[in-house]
Amino acid sequence: QLNNLNEQVAKLQQDSKKNKAELSKLEDERYTGYFFVGTKKELKQAGLIDTKGGFIGIGKTITMANNGDISAMKKVDTRNLNEIPLTGQKVQILTNHPANSYVLQGSQSKPSSLMITSVDDFWKLSRCLVIMVK
Repeated sequence: QLNNLNEQVAKLQQDSKKNKAELSKLEDERYTGYFFVGTKKELKQAGLIDTKGGFIGIGKTITMANNGDISAMKKVDTRNLNEIPLTGQKVQILTNHPANSYVLQGSQSKPSSLMITSVDDFWKLSRCLVIMVK
C-alpha cells in the first residue's frame, strides 16, 4: 500500500511538472510580439506593406500587406520590450496601437526611440509593430 501511494505521488509530481511547462509555453506565446523598423523600400521588400493608387509615384497610399511575412520581423517578449531605437527623420507607425500607450523620445523632427508606456494597452490591438522611417 505504501508503494502504491509513492507511485501516485510520483505520478502527481510528473503531471505537475508537465502542467507547469505547458503553462509556461502558453504564457510565452501570449506575450510574443513582433516588430520591424525600416524604410518604405525595406518594408516593401520584406512583404509587409503594399502601395495602392497614385499617379507616377505621387499620392500612393501605404497599407499593411494582408499576407505579410512575419518571419521578416523581430520576435520579442512584450513583457521585456520597453523601448525601440529609431533612426531617420520621419517616423510613421503603420500598425494600430493606442496613442496613449507610447511616446516618441527625442525631437519631433527626429525621434530617437519609441518608449512603450503601457505594455498591455500597446499590444492589445496588434501583436505586430511596423514602423516606417525616412
